[in-house]
Amino acid sequence: MLRDLEADTEYLLDGLLAFARSLEPVRRPFSGDPSRAFLVSSGAFTEQELAEADASVARGSLELSAMEWWLTAAAETPSLKDAAAFLHLTMDEIELAIREDRLMSVDIAGEWRVPIWQFNTRPVGRTLPHLEFIIPLLRDWDWRTAGRFFATRQEDLLGFGCETPASWLEDGGDAKEVRSLIKHSHRC
Repeated sequence: MLRDLEADTEYLLDGLLAFARSLEPVRRPFSGDPSRAFLVSSGAFTEQELAEADASVARGSLELSAMEWWLTAAAETPSLKDAAAFLHLTMDEIELAIREDRLMSVDIAGEWRVPIWQFNTRPVGRTLPHLEFIIPLLRDWDWRTAGRFFATRQEDLLGFGCETPASWLEDGGDAKEVRSLIKHSHRC
């Protein structure tokens, strides 16, 4: 099915397979678990709702959700070659930008990719300003979490309403504000 999209999908298939293999196997819930009785007695779940949730988990719904999240994020990562073309850079220039922390890259199935959250939308064909001051702070972050952070409105970034870190930087906002949010962020 992914191959029919006529896009750069080989890395998606390989990466998704590797990711799926890294997931914990589906485990059946333990029926004697005291927390189950508490969930029902507290009114948080009915017996029927708990049974339906158990059945969903047993069918692998959590694993499928994790794979969907991974696939969505991975699909938003062009190859170095495609990123270089979009940014009007040579391969040497894009590799230098990565080494100098002006761009974040991620290895997906043995291929280096560039998450698109770093690309400016106004004007197209550039990166967000000040990434060289931000990317070093993201070294311990999962690349998918970083992408979600940059696409999520932050109440501390007030421009024309709450802005995402990406739009804040695009609009000329102070990179120190984004750096502060990153430093004080509590990630799962």
